[in-house]
Amino acid sequence: MVHLTNPRPARLSDMVDRMRAAGYAIEDVSYEEWTAALVDHVRRNPEAPIAPFLPLFVTPANETDHSVKELYFDTVFPEVARTRTDQIWPAWRDSCPPVDDTLLDGYLSCLRRSGLLSDSPQAAPERRARLTRGWFRVLRGRGGA
Repeated sequence: MVHLTNPRPARLSDMVDRMRAAGYAIEDVSYEEWTAALVDHVRRNPEAPIAPFLPLFVTPANETDHSVKELYFDTVFPEVARTRTDQIWPAWRDSCPPVDDTLLDGYLSCLRRSGLLSDSPQAAPERRARLTRGWFRVLRGRGGA
């Protein structure tokens, strides 16, 4: 078995840094606060695109005290080694681009073009992004997206 994971990955904090550099306001909140806001949002907007995914954030996974999402937190999920991949295919690292500012800025540009992020964060002060241990979302006003 081999694992093809980026040898130069980024963390959510890297994307948040790029969003802040682009002018988006980011508020740090706990996972519990973020989840409560998500539940409230889905309760008020049952047709929201995230609604079908709510159980991933609030329902404990089989035989654990963690939701499925929490299983992927750095403190819970084991690190995936690439040792065998490096042995079998040493050049693969060169074919996998680093997740850097250029790549993340490209993602933000795509999100803006698709309408998932406002074009001008400075022109929309009621929009804010909320961040929590591995997740963010852009909100309009208090608790809605």
